[in-house]
Amino acid sequence: MEVSTPRWDDLRKKLTTSKKIKMFLRDELKMHTSEIRREIEKIVVNMMNDRIPKYLDKLEAYIDKLNEKNPTRGKLFKLILEVIYEEEDKFKLPEHLPEGQKFEEEEIEKSVEVQSGIIGRVVISKATPATPYTFSFWLRYDENCHVQPGDMIKIRIPSTGRNKNCIAVVEKVESISDIPDSITGFYSWSYGEPSEEMPTRKPVIRECNARIIYRTDDKHVPFVGPYEVYLAEAKEIEEALSNRIGKQNRILLGFTQDAFETMVPVFGDFRYLFGYRAGHINICGKSGVAGKTSYALFLIANALSFVDPESKEHLLGCIAFNVKEKDLLSIKNFDHNSLDEAIEELRNTYNYELDARMWEKAEELEINPIEIFKKAKFYEPGISPSTDVERYCFGLQDILDVGLDVFMCLFNPEDIDDKMESLFYSLDDEYHDGKKSFNDLINGVKAQLQKAGKTQNVILGNTPHHVATVQKFWNRLNKILRSLQSCIVCDCPRGNPIPVMDLFSGELFVIDIKSLPDNGKRMVFLYIMKFLDQILEAKKEGKNEVRIGSIKISDLSLFPSRVVVFVDELNKFAPSGKSRSPIKSSIIDIVARGRSIGLTLIGAEQLASQIDEEILVNTSTYLVGKQEYVELSDKFYKWIPEGLKERVPYLQPGEMLLFHEQHTVPIIIRFPRPLHRVEE
Repeated sequence: MEVSTPRWDDLRKKLTTSKKIKMFLRDELKMHTSEIRREIEKIVVNMMNDRIPKYLDKLEAYIDKLNEKNPTRGKLFKLILEVIYEEEDKFKLPEHLPEGQKFEEEEIEKSVEVQSGIIGRVVISKATPATPYTFSFWLRYDENCHVQPGDMIKIRIPSTGRNKNCIAVVEKVESISDIPDSITGFYSWSYGEPSEEMPTRKPVIRECNARIIYRTDDKHVPFVGPYEVYLAEAKEIEEALSNRIGKQNRILLGFTQDAFETMVPVFGDFRYLFGYRAGHINICGKSGVAGKTSYALFLIANALSFVDPESKEHLLGCIAFNVKEKDLLSIKNFDHNSLDEAIEELRNTYNYELDARMWEKAEELEINPIEIFKKAKFYEPGISPSTDVERYCFGLQDILDVGLDVFMCLFNPEDIDDKMESLFYSLDDEYHDGKKSFNDLINGVKAQLQKAGKTQNVILGNTPHHVATVQKFWNRLNKILRSLQSCIVCDCPRGNPIPVMDLFSGELFVIDIKSLPDNGKRMVFLYIMKFLDQILEAKKEGKNEVRIGSIKISDLSLFPSRVVVFVDELNKFAPSGKSRSPIKSSIIDIVARGRSIGLTLIGAEQLASQIDEEILVNTSTYLVGKQEYVELSDKFYKWIPEGLKERVPYLQPGEMLLFHEQHTVPIIIRFPRPLHRVEE
């Protein structure tokens, strides 16, 4: 009897276009359109290769078994079977096994195991006791069954009534056997002859350690049985990571993948990222490969897309400092007109399919970086006006209006001692009048030095100061003004400072400071932070106006209730150690109070060990990209479990280890390539 060839292409097309299958995959398994196509393709290919039964009676038995192990997957295959039976010729799939053949239960069981996601069982022993938060498990003896540090798993806990589930993250994986040492292994392998093949192989057991993220029964008790371990699915992972975060507060932080390669969004809590519950984010990793700026841009796009669920208004504004090269200055340079067009280009570009899937998920969450970044405003240092870009510069009164510490940070920290600091306060008393310029300050101090003659003291601000201190100040200031000609106005009291008060919710300001020397970078950064601090503090207190020096802001209702500031190379502004730095102490103070007024700092640096501890202590969200072992030995990284810490040096571009205040454990996330850098 001639056997008909199944109509595989027609089956694939029918399953892909079936509304009930698409709705199920979208709602229950959280798959996007492209992921649905990939899942259907894998199922059809497995049926063609007999990894999933193509004989319909065998497929029915397979589905019954699958339903016991994984009801969600079982329901999917029931829907597939319904679609097959709806077709008159059942796509020419054979209905019965050939005569004389019987179901091989073991074969069906093995196939069901793969499709259900079961990978092993919990083990409780003297060497591996279970705690309320950690446990160990072994993997089934199958070379094609793998887990790696960072993967998500599910434990099914038997109970009366409905089974309880637990989601955990794998922290460590080890292979062990009963061979006591390498010497025994050498002699047992034909006395160390590697080319020999042994008639029997020693069984190798893979043992894994995992940490619990979430239990559906909310209990804090250790496991008491050898429960089944499964690879977690998208819906379960999303519930585990987001159960403590209300839908109205969710900010996309990145993605993880489930057992079936479905992209799962990982959310953070807006209140713990940008105030008022907690705040501040720190990103560290090796320069050039960790993607710190790329991740920051991804997070900024997500944050600026966030709207208040009640008012439907944006709550957040953002200011980003371009510290090196042109990292942030090119974010408007898109080669596409829409996000859909960009996603399609990624999908058709070699090795970018994963990025396309992540941006598809982001688009579902109404995140569109093209729209956000095209509206960004750019500011570069310069005295002369420009038609191409907004220019900024500062006069003496602009700087003193915001705070004396902004003026002080123009000087090198080693130049500032108690005598010099006292002189600064006297100069502020005498020259902070809204009228005097840097030239007036230089000439006035010079005149006082000449007037002092051979005496030891110079009177400034009605206070005597040692002539050596005043002379040192005068020399240093002259040198500073020569080095900052691009952003300091010497002959006028005021320049054209960055209009911080014009920032609106949902808007991004990019301030270029890469061409400035370090003291200029410090001054501009602290100027912005102090300005924001005063505005947001007044706004939080319910005031509708605030005066900063000569600037009066009359309507604070137009200013964002929260502002996030991004700066790379944070170690230049708040270095570790006991250095005497007015900018560091000011930043520490602002960061300590920032979350309560809605001022959040996204700081990035290569080495977190170079950042002042008080900055890190006040941070609620940490991200670590690829990093070297010597850096990972620093005490800052103690929050990373040893198994995951071993994976950090192997993280790829687009991967980060994340710890967020509202997550119970660190997890590995992915983020997509920036759309303005698709061709790189």
